[in-house]
Amino acid sequence: MMIRRCFFLVMMILFFCSAQGKDEKIKEEEKLPSQYFIHATTATYIFNNNSAQANPFVTVTQDNDNDQKNEQSQLALSTMKAVADLTAKVDALAANLQVVQPEVKEPQVPVENSLNSFLNWITDHQIVVAGGVVVTLYSSIFYEIYKVDQVLNDPLAWSNWHNNKKLEDFFTLPAAQLEADLLYAFQHRYIDVTNPMDFMYSLSQSALALDKEIELVHQQLARYQWIERSRCSRLFFVSADAIASLQEKQRKLAFLKHIFSSWCAHHKIEKNS
Repeated sequence: MMIRRCFFLVMMILFFCSAQGKDEKIKEEEKLPSQYFIHATTATYIFNNNSAQANPFVTVTQDNDNDQKNEQSQLALSTMKAVADLTAKVDALAANLQVVQPEVKEPQVPVENSLNSFLNWITDHQIVVAGGVVVTLYSSIFYEIYKVDQVLNDPLAWSNWHNNKKLEDFFTLPAAQLEADLLYAFQHRYIDVTNPMDFMYSLSQSALALDKEIELVHQQLARYQWIERSRCSRLFFVSADAIASLQEKQRKLAFLKHIFSSWCAHHKIEKNS
């Protein structure tokens, strides 16, 4: 009996010691903040950083190193966030400070300044400008005279038809013979390659050439008269004989046109009758 009482007393002392050790451990856990991990659970539980409540089947353990891990994770996240914000601000600042290169434009000179410069240059070079104007005018007039002379001196020109005869000689010829000779020349001067027997083509082209030649003679006479009035005949090699020859050609061409116009009128009347 005494043995049983001693054994029971020892068990009570051990239980009391173990309970006191648990209380001291709980107090240490309350002093230090920590995070709790559940290793196994069989029922609903509630826990936080200060205490943990669960049924007897829940095993709760404490990781004393987790606070340091959490602090390092929070520090890393804060650093990454700060770096991201700083990068965004730097990009925005670079976009705002982007320098646009201005277009380089040539300086525009006002029209008035250009005109004044041109007039001043003309004033300073009056002799050169006057010489250039005179040479240009002389060259253009001389070229026009030469061009008309080339047409009128052509042996096939209508003004040179029967060149061995003067206008007075034509008056002595019978009208029928003169008309026949002129029509024959009109019909055979130009030939249509696609239809050689088309005499009307030759007649029309001959009539157009005759009118063009009359116009050229008229222009040349007007040009000679202007040169003569300007007393520049020697500069352009215009002589009285040249003017007289040109006037003879003008009368001859007018006579030929009169003969051809008369034949056309008679031909039209005969065709309509």
